[in-house]
Amino acid sequence: MSHIVLNQEQAELLSQSRKKLQVRDATGRVIGFIEPAPSEEEIARARARMHLNEPEYTTDEVREHLRSLEKR
Repeated sequence: MSHIVLNQEQAELLSQSRKKLQVRDATGRVIGFIEPAPSEEEIARARARMHLNEPEYTTDEVREHLRSLEKR
């Protein structure tokens, strides 16, 4: 995977953001977006949800369900 090293100011802005950030070139053209990494709290909530024994569905099962809704 390719990577870009941020300067100190850029790294601080990214680490403090809890929202998606636009990345622009020197002319102002949008070239991409960066999603912030999940917080420790978000990770803990996701791990807790994994242990709730809720039903899990395969991609094919979800697609079939969506197809059945279109037929109605």
